[in-house]
Amino acid sequence: MKKFIETVPGLKRPRAPEEFLKEKGLPEPKQIRNVTAPALEVHLKSRYQKIGEESLQDAENSARRMRPKEHGDKLSSYVMHLVTLFEECGRHIHTRLNTTGLERIKEQVTEAAAEEIKVIQEEKARVDNEVRNSERDLKSLLAKVVAPVLASLYVTAIVMILLSTDVVYNINAFQAMGFNFIKSFLISFGVVVSLAIAGYFLFEELRKDETMKKSTAKIVGLSLVIVGCFVGISYMRINFLNEMGGQAVSPVFGTLAFVLINILIFGATSVIFHKFYPTKEERKLQKDISAMKKLLGKLKAQYRQLVEDEGIIRTRSKELVRETDDLIDYANHMLKENIAYYRKVVAVWMKETSSRLPYMPDCMEQEIPELKTEFVIRKRVNGEKVTGDE
Repeated sequence: MKKFIETVPGLKRPRAPEEFLKEKGLPEPKQIRNVTAPALEVHLKSRYQKIGEESLQDAENSARRMRPKEHGDKLSSYVMHLVTLFEECGRHIHTRLNTTGLERIKEQVTEAAAEEIKVIQEEKARVDNEVRNSERDLKSLLAKVVAPVLASLYVTAIVMILLSTDVVYNINAFQAMGFNFIKSFLISFGVVVSLAIAGYFLFEELRKDETMKKSTAKIVGLSLVIVGCFVGISYMRINFLNEMGGQAVSPVFGTLAFVLINILIFGATSVIFHKFYPTKEERKLQKDISAMKKLLGKLKAQYRQLVEDEGIIRTRSKELVRETDDLIDYANHMLKENIAYYRKVVAVWMKETSSRLPYMPDCMEQEIPELKTEFVIRKRVNGEKVTGDE
């Protein structure tokens, strides 16, 4: 595709779908696909177990010291160390999952994708305009076609067949004059080719219409060359017939007869050539049509590639946003579990402590201290916020 674009002025290739992510310093989607952290989960499980065991030991020690008191104590003064420990676990979750900047990644991906898609859409509009112009130019060129390419090929084949038979017949005439086969072939081939070239340029000149000036000197000169070839060939053929048949045919009469035959054949071939073989202008037109078709095919391929690139960028940007959301949801899930373990450990501490005391401390009816937790805010693409509590 790059090679083609260099041949079409004004077109440039947009960056590959991976390039805009790399340029912005953003991760590939495959780098955010793992939305679980087994090592983190193992660490937290071990940590929760240790905190729970220490909490049970603290409950026994508190009850042994007859704490909390039956009246007037605050529950927070006995469990605040648990708040500190579980808040440390929450910060560890944020650190291990690197939650800082996840929303910014989504914004950057969305912005970069929108920027790249805009460039691609501009290129699509430009290429589409080139396609339309090329199709219009091609239609205009096709309207000018007179002689189809296939007809010109048939005419060329017919002329080649006629010339080859003439070469074969002239070889015999030259051999009758004492030349060997190779020399006879070379001379005969040269004469016939010269005759064909002269005839081609003669009829190219005769086919010029009133808009193009004809050259009288070329017409006369080429006609003399052709007639001279006919006379020479006819004279050799008379000699060949006289030697082969053993009869004396008048050189003048025989030569004139063969000249007339050659003119008749040449004239018939010329009529076919004139009617069906394309002119120089028509052949140039065929080349222009062929080139235009190739250009049109390349432009359409370029347009399809742009459509494909746009689809890839849209898909990958959505995939990266979705996977970032999955990571945010996982982080919030781990934070919720941290809160749940905190409440469980506090509840066990309260139960174990109160069961060992001869009274029920009134502080056990107080609300447990709140565990400060920073959930990762997840925003939808349209900017609407979705909190981790949903």
